[in-house]
Amino acid sequence: MHYNLPKHINNFSFYIKDNPDVIARLEKISTRSGMITTIITGINYDMPNCLSHLIPEIAFPHPSKEELSDLVDQFAQVLGPDIQAKNKDIPDFRKYTAKHKEDIIGSVSGLTRSQAASALKTSLVKHKKWDIQTILSEKRDSVHKAGLLEFVNLKFTVDDIGGLSTLVNWLKARKDIFSDSAREYGLPVPKGLLLLGAPGCGKSLTCKAIASLWGMPLLRLDFGKMFHSLVGQSEGNIRQAINLAEHNSPVILWIDEIEKALTGIQSSGKSDGGTTSRVLSTFLTWMQEKTAPVFVVATANAQDQIPTEFMRAGRFDEVFFVKLPSVFERKEITRVLLRRKGWEGNKFNIDDIVANTNGYSGAEIEKAIDNGMLLSFSDKKRDLATKDILKALDNFTPLSRIREDDFIQMEETAKKCLIANTPDPENSISIDNKEKGVVDKADSPKITLD
Repeated sequence: MHYNLPKHINNFSFYIKDNPDVIARLEKISTRSGMITTIITGINYDMPNCLSHLIPEIAFPHPSKEELSDLVDQFAQVLGPDIQAKNKDIPDFRKYTAKHKEDIIGSVSGLTRSQAASALKTSLVKHKKWDIQTILSEKRDSVHKAGLLEFVNLKFTVDDIGGLSTLVNWLKARKDIFSDSAREYGLPVPKGLLLLGAPGCGKSLTCKAIASLWGMPLLRLDFGKMFHSLVGQSEGNIRQAINLAEHNSPVILWIDEIEKALTGIQSSGKSDGGTTSRVLSTFLTWMQEKTAPVFVVATANAQDQIPTEFMRAGRFDEVFFVKLPSVFERKEITRVLLRRKGWEGNKFNIDDIVANTNGYSGAEIEKAIDNGMLLSFSDKKRDLATKDILKALDNFTPLSRIREDDFIQMEETAKKCLIANTPDPENSISIDNKEKGVVDKADSPKITLD
C-alpha cells in the first residue's frame, strides 16, 4: 500500500542555491508519485529555473484590513485596562482605539502579523497609547531591512513648489484619486507620472511634495539594488520589491534618474545574459497591468536614453517636462534660499544676483550661495554679502552652458511634452542667450528647487 506522507522543509531555499546535488534530489522527488509530498516553506521563494516548473508556488498574502483590525482590538482588550490605569488622559482606551483605528490600521498595513504586533507593542510600551509615528518608524525599519526599498521622510509640500503651476494643478486635481469615492465613481486607479528635464530644477522635490499632498508614504526604489550575481536572484528582487510596495499601498513609488537603470537594456542579452532586460520587462509589465494603488513617479535627466516602450501609452498617466527657472523664479529662489540659511533677503541686491544667474538651475543658485557663505566665513566670519555670491557665481559655469548641446536637445524634447512650468510663453530661457547679465523677461511668482 502506498501512503502519501507530507514532508515539511522550512527555509530550504537557502540550501538550494548553487547546489547541484540538492537540485538533483528535488527533481527526483518531484517525479515520484504516491509516496511523499514535499512542502517547502520560507520567507522567500527563490528556486532555480529547472525546478520552477516542478514546484508550484503558493504565496500567502499579508494580513487583510479585517485581520489587522482584529489584532488592534485584541491589544485594546488585553492591554487596555493596564494602559488606561497608567494614562489618565485616556479615560476609555477602547473608545480611544475605535476613534483612531483607521489610522492605526493604515500605519501597520504591509507588515506581517508578527511585525504588526511588534510595532503595536512598541507604541504601547513607549507611550502608553497609540502613537502613529512610533508605529510608522517600526514599519520603516522593516522595509529598510529588506534592503530593496527606502522610506523617504517628507519635509516638503506643494507650497515649496513654485513656477510649476501646470504640474501642481494636475496634482491637486487628483488629490483624492485613490479614495473609495473615486472607485465608486468609476475612475481608474492612476498609474504614475514621468518627469523629464534639466537636473536641479525640482523633479525630486515634486516627488516628495506629491506624497505630502496626497497623504501617502513615499518609497524610493533603487534599481541598482535589484541586480545580483546569482542566477535568478535579480528577477526575484524586483518581484519582492513590487510585492513590498503593493503590501504598503496606497503608496508613492519613486524611481530617481530612471534612465540609469534603463542604460544597457538593448545589449542585455550579450552583456549579462538578458538579466537587465528580464528585470525591466517584469517591472514594465507590472506597471501596465497593476491594480494596486501604487503611484509610480519616475524622474529622468537624459530622456534620450529612455526606450520607447517605457514611455508608451499605459505606462504613465502623463509625461511632464521641467524647464530651467525664469528670471522671476530665480529671484524667488534666491530669497527663499537666503531665508532658509538664516539671512534676510532685503539686505542683498537680488536683482544683481538674478542678472548673473541666467541659465542656472535652483540647485546651482544654492551652490553659489553656499560658496559665498564659505568666502564670508573665511573672511573673519563676517556677514554674507551680495559681492560674495557674485564672486562665487564667477567661479563656476552652469551646466546649461557646459553641456549646451544637451540642453538644446532638451528644448526639442520639451516641445513633445506637457510643460510643468507656469504656462507663459516667456517662461523659458533661451539657451542661445549665453551671456551673463542678460535678464530674460519671463514672469513667474515662485520657485522650484531640488
